[in-house]
Amino acid sequence: MPSLPIERGRPGPNLLAHVLVSKYCDHLPLHRQSDIYAREGIDLDRLTLAGWVGVMVVLLKILSERIGAHSRHSAV
Repeated sequence: MPSLPIERGRPGPNLLAHVLVSKYCDHLPLHRQSDIYAREGIDLDRLTLAGWVGVMVVLLKILSERIGAHSRHSAV
């Protein structure tokens, strides 16, 4: 089984990407996302979603910094 983005976590990369896109691109607050998942029978507390977002922000910050450093050092 491939490694998961959150150590000892259950969400896969697709679910995490969906939560982040819904939050930051679609402007859908976490409490509303939690309600949407609950209608589908999935119990995801907004504190759980917030924890996932926090972990992903740290992971994606590293990626963002490396992309920025690469673009600053590339030839124009």
